[in-house]
Amino acid sequence: MKKYLVSGIPISDSGVGRLMQKMVPEAKEKGYEFITLPVLGSIKEALKRHQYNKAFEEIIHRLFGRLLFDLRLILIRDSVILFIHPQISGFKNLLRLIKNNRVYVYVMDNGFFCVRSYNLDPYNQVECLKCVGAPENVLQGCQPYPAAYPKSSNTLFLKSLMTLSRKVVFLAQNQNQRKILKAHFGDDIDCIVVGMNTGEIPLADEPEMNILDENLKYDVVYHGSSHLAKGISYVVQLARYLKEVSFFVPESRESCEIALGSFIECENISFRECRWESGLKSAVSQARLVINPSLWSASIEGALLKSVFYGYKVATVETQYGFEGELSEDINLIRLPHDISLAAKIVKDTLTHCSSTEEPRVSRSKIVDFLNQKSIFDVIDEHLFENSL
Repeated sequence: MKKYLVSGIPISDSGVGRLMQKMVPEAKEKGYEFITLPVLGSIKEALKRHQYNKAFEEIIHRLFGRLLFDLRLILIRDSVILFIHPQISGFKNLLRLIKNNRVYVYVMDNGFFCVRSYNLDPYNQVECLKCVGAPENVLQGCQPYPAAYPKSSNTLFLKSLMTLSRKVVFLAQNQNQRKILKAHFGDDIDCIVVGMNTGEIPLADEPEMNILDENLKYDVVYHGSSHLAKGISYVVQLARYLKEVSFFVPESRESCEIALGSFIECENISFRECRWESGLKSAVSQARLVINPSLWSASIEGALLKSVFYGYKVATVETQYGFEGELSEDINLIRLPHDISLAAKIVKDTLTHCSSTEEPRVSRSKIVDFLNQKSIFDVIDEHLFENSL
């Protein structure tokens, strides 16, 4: 049987893109053909610079790239498919492949039951489980993300996937994700926990020699993006309660204000758009407290693992199905409540009893347990072998 790795997200510096950096070379070694969409340029940036020819070329590049991607998938029959990110790769593509092939879906987010992918209640800003087992319960304020499908089409896909779920093998990142998959599709689905490793964390528990930027020393560092589901609103509200505490946000003030839909008037928050390699790692390594306040049922987030691995004290927000709850069973995370006033008291108390960042970090070896030690391709081979007996 032929084998394919299908991902609508190509190799890049994004979360799934970093995973592709690690997976694609191994996939090719294992005999998988990699099918993906082309790397996208910025149409908006080209238009901003009055590069109209470049913008037009990018539009054509996207159209033909999508057409070729879909055509290649239409032709696949009787093969093994490792499928990633159906929102970008295409709902119709996944449903068609399931009917004609042996499909393994590596679950990245909660797009299998939630049109938003990040299951955040748009009104109350809390973990939302209304559509678990019932995609038709979608709230009026929910809009499909990250691809702008019509809500009715997205909901129809989710119901179709429920119908075909017994023909799919779901590869979950962690136990809590496996629980929510079974809660949605039924306890009898085929679901294997395989972990998640983007290759960003060294597996050896050895000290690193880092050149730290002394200008990036803050009391609290937010390790996330300007996205409501990641908790940017939570952090801004926390900063308003703790005016004597310095906060760092690795995004521009403008992008955060767009996400919040309001101006941010907190003098104790420093905004600087940067990524892990361009300052965030330095800020996390020196922070008295790193906060990863994802408000959805987040699976394994590289940001949280890196925070625990490189930081001293790490805080999350309590969730029912989030990876943070599972991780806290082995690592002493500070799990904050949704009530901001109570959370502020906990943070203040934590900082009062943590005067510096000179105390020992959490044992880094514990993080390794949550990274996939066995190749995901070996897991698939073993599953195929077991089911052929």
